[in-house]
Amino acid sequence: MDDPLLALCRASLRAELAIGTIALAGALLAGPPVARRLGLSRVDPGLGGHGLGWLVLGTLALSHALDAALALTGLGEQSALVHFPALLAGARGERLLVALVALGLAPAVAEELLCRGLLQRALVARIGPGFGIGLAAAVFGALHLEPIHAGFALLLGLYLGAAAHWAGHTWAAIVCHGVNNLTAVGLAALAWQLPTGPLSLILGTALAAACGWHARREALRSRSALVPAPERHPEGPEGPLPKSLQREPGSDDG
Repeated sequence: MDDPLLALCRASLRAELAIGTIALAGALLAGPPVARRLGLSRVDPGLGGHGLGWLVLGTLALSHALDAALALTGLGEQSALVHFPALLAGARGERLLVALVALGLAPAVAEELLCRGLLQRALVARIGPGFGIGLAAAVFGALHLEPIHAGFALLLGLYLGAAAHWAGHTWAAIVCHGVNNLTAVGLAALAWQLPTGPLSLILGTALAAACGWHARREALRSRSALVPAPERHPEGPEGPLPKSLQREPGSDDG
């Protein structure tokens, strides 16, 4: 009898391979440079490691808040997500390694290359960050097919979209998505159930918002540091004074 966890991992790898192929094909069709099309090359200072750390923490906090919301509303019991902890519980060795790659890393890379890399960057350039991030997040949600899971993914996708936009590259979203997935797989394998009460919902949402605020502030500070200060001239703040206002050497005010 086939192992249900390994069967799920094979299905996930096939799906993510298809998504990654679409992202790469789209970037190739759009024309070089491919890395720039997918947001893999940094075009501005964006965020440093400190800002990325805030975004990773915020993604984990938001994901936990969404888990709490699913539990409190009872929607989690109607979603395919309810089966994942049981499939992963007790996974060790090769089974756990396969799950970490297929359910943790592969989705983070393939889905972010398509949604935050190819789609979001193209949309933001044409219609601005608000609608661009929102539409890319909607596509991200639709990739998850099952309605409740799709809604969960859409909200998380908005945060990942903001992360990529503030950072100036797709790597930030890949890291945030990957850490979140790997954490979820690891906790499920260990059968660790985090609290999902009202307090978790409130604190998780507040922490995600605070982390996002800190990351955005750091991104704005990094970009403002690139703007050169206006050049000051000894004769005046905006450059030399007009000749009509300049004093001749040796002249006085009398």
